[in-house]
Amino acid sequence: MTVNRSDFQRRFKAEPDSGDRFIGMDTDDGSGDPFITDLAGMAGGLAPLIAVDTELSSRFVRTAVTGADTNVLIQTDGTDDTVYALEIKDNASTNGGRLLQLTHYGNADTQSYALNISNRSGAGSAAVIHNYSDVGPSLIIDNTRSKAAIYIRNTENETLDPGGFGTGDYLDLYGGSAGDTHRLMRLTKDLAFMAYDTTKPVTFSPQVAAVGLSVSQAYGAVALSVSASSGAAGFYVASLSGYDYGPKVSTSQNSGVTLIVQKDGTGAGTVQQIINKGTGLSLDVRSGSASLFALTSAGLPQWVAAGNQQATVGAAGGASALPATPTKYLKVVDSAGTTLVVPAYAAS
Repeated sequence: MTVNRSDFQRRFKAEPDSGDRFIGMDTDDGSGDPFITDLAGMAGGLAPLIAVDTELSSRFVRTAVTGADTNVLIQTDGTDDTVYALEIKDNASTNGGRLLQLTHYGNADTQSYALNISNRSGAGSAAVIHNYSDVGPSLIIDNTRSKAAIYIRNTENETLDPGGFGTGDYLDLYGGSAGDTHRLMRLTKDLAFMAYDTTKPVTFSPQVAAVGLSVSQAYGAVALSVSASSGAAGFYVASLSGYDYGPKVSTSQNSGVTLIVQKDGTGAGTVQQIINKGTGLSLDVRSGSASLFALTSAGLPQWVAAGNQQATVGAAGGASALPATPTKYLKVVDSAGTTLVVPAYAAS
């Protein structure tokens, strides 16, 4: 290897051990004589010069490489995963500077990146971030403009694989106490969230007094659709569990229906159940804030509004006269909470 000793001395940065040696060719005097230099001694001798010499200091700190083509190529052909083609290491725990700074002034009209990682066919992961610190997150993306902070695309590479569009999942989450090979959830290419751990469902849990999940309908389509396949037989398609209030369904306009409960199966099966384990009303029909009709916890119909009951009857009608005795008496509750009975007769 032929190295200009003066240039080497100007660019010398390392802190070698006392046994390190540098072998080169002395070209300063034109003789080309070989020399062996004590690197530790050279570093000690150069340190004062670098500290006071502006030119040496500038050469010592920065190196600028410019050009229209690839400027620096670092390549390794080894198979040892403990050997790196490039390693940037900060050994001082008190250092507060950045190890790598990328400043990009690319042309937005072209495919221009500040950092381009090309993971070729057969290769492993393109990038892995290991975080062994509890101080900060593994990755921070600061977005100060209007574009998205991150794009995840299933697309094609017109050079390597023309017409071959990606079909992989957009997101796959692993880990937890079961180990880093334990799958938790994935977001498929069809935008389906799939959970795999029965003890860790996908949860929206606001930590402040605010809406945890909001679904807004702005176009002529269903805002939220929950469906079940035959594999989910015997299970609820949705389960809502409140503290003292359950779900609320409301509409703002007069057309349409606020709530529809529809059974499409033509066989047996209950359409709706009301299970009341307490003593309050099972059903309360209101007009505004005024209660009109209710169903008690005992299953009795109650005419809550006094205007829906009366103490007189009108003129006789054209129906058949009542038999001497009814088939049975049905219990009802009036507006005062008194249980009454209504005679019931067999149908003709």
